Formats: sequence, structure tokens, C-alpha cells
Amino acid sequence: MLQRPGSGTQLRTCTFGCVPVRDDFDTRARLNDLAEAISRALGIPVRPHRAPSPAALAHAYRAGRVQLAWVSPVLAATDEAFADATPLVRSVRQGVSRYHGVLFAARDGRVRRLDDLDGAVAAWVTESSAAGYVFPRAALARRGFEPRSTFGAERLCGSHGEVVRAVEAGQADVGATFAVYREGDPARELVRAGFSEDGTRLDRFRVLLTTDPIPADVVVAAPSALVTARGDVRGALERLHEDPVALNALSHVLGAERFARAEPGELRSLRAQLGASIELGGAAAG
Repeated sequence: MLQRPGSGTQLRTCTFGCVPVRDDFDTRARLNDLAEAISRALGIPVRPHRAPSPAALAHAYRAGRVQLAWVSPVLAATDEAFADATPLVRSVRQGVSRYHGVLFAARDGRVRRLDDLDGAVAAWVTESSAAGYVFPRAALARRGFEPRSTFGAERLCGSHGEVVRAVEAGQADVGATFAVYREGDPARELVRAGFSEDGTRLDRFRVLLTTDPIPADVVVAAPSALVTARGDVRGALERLHEDPVALNALSHVLGAERFARAEPGELRSLRAQLGASIELGGAAAG
């Protein structure tokens, strides 16, 4: 049972919400598998909630329909819906629980370096995306490329996949997405990025800029989900990958190999960092 702190009210079920990295029949089935695995780990019934967008997931959390949510660090740190949320665990990919943002271009496109950006069309994910918006814009501004005056046009595409498609189709000269480097070191091999998710070869694109490290997507809990009959919610989620079905579902639905414990105060720290970054990078032109 989950107990709502301070009220003594026990919840009969808990809902795990996320925006899956893919949206197809197989993913929906694997999301059910993931919810069942979390249920076994926590010892309570857990229902899945597939949100179509980060904004929809935040709304469901705010309304109390979701008690556990897998969200981007920027959304968790900046959306007031998650003001009472506690970070539990972070996603681990390629052995690290942090990643980077990159600004990239087609290898055969006109933009080959940052000095070619003047008048270019930029594709971003959403304004709440760490790797697909906030961190790359701030990194550009720090290098003297103020996004609002540098780009000829800017587009918000809604997903990393749509950003990649815009650059591939020539609808944008550059795009922003996530990247994972070997052992989390940008000086080492790029092993995974938003433009390699659908089997696209990494060598079809060139990386123009890499951001500072970004905390990976985090599972946050509402106050009502902090206490279970078994006690340690973080520990249960950390061990989830030991279940073969859960491991498969984590990879397919969330693009993660396991969860690692999150620091309790990391959202507060990230809020302070993002405040400066958002001000520096400015808003998209439209």
C-alpha cells in the first residue's frame, strides 16, 4: 500500500506515467510489462499511463492521475506541477546516468562549423527539452552566437525524431538532440545520439557543438508515493533491471538499461542552473 504522508490515507493503486521513446503497438505492450514489473518490485498494483507529450504528462501528475513519472530533468525542475516531487532514480544509458546535448548538421549540408550559422534554420525539440533546446542554446550564447539574432528561422518540432527528420529533409540546416559518449566523455567516441535512434548511421551527420553534461531523465514521486509496505522505493527501482522482462521493457520504452539512484537535492540544483541557462539562451523566435 502507498500512504499519503500526513493524511493517513492509503492508496490502493499507483500509476506510472511516461512519454515513451517510441509510439507503436509493441511499445504499448512493453509499457504494460514495465508497469507489472514495477508492481512486483513495489508490492502494489501499478497501472501504466502513456502520455502523448511532456505537457500532457505534467497535467496528469498535477491532477493526481499519475504518482510516479519518468520525465526530463528540465521539465521536473521547471514545471510547477512537479514542485512537490522527489527525484528517485535516473536513467542509465551506455553505463552513465548523464548525457549531453549536441547541435548537429547534415554532413553534406551547407553548415560545416559554427561560423556558418548566420541565417541558418534551426530545429529544436520543445522549450522544456534539456538536450533539444535549453542546453544547446545556452552553449551557443556562451560562444557568442545569440540564437535569436544568429538564426534566420527557428522551429519547435516536438520530438527528437522530428528534429532529425527536419535536418535530413533539408527543412532545417541544424538541429539539437541528445548524445551519449563513451564513459560520458565528449572527447571519446560518440556511441548514441538522437540521429542514430532509427538505424541512421552516425557518420551521416556532423556535430558542431557539445553541451555541458545533463542529468538523465528522472523518475519522480508524488508525496503519496514515497512510502510503501516494503519501504525503499528507490532501491526497488534500482534493482528493476534484474528482472529480464523489466530490462527488456526499460530498453524499449525508455531507452534505458537500468536506473541509478538520484540525489535528493539535484532538482533544486538544476533549477538554479537552468534559470541562468534559459535567460542566456533566450526563447525561440517561433
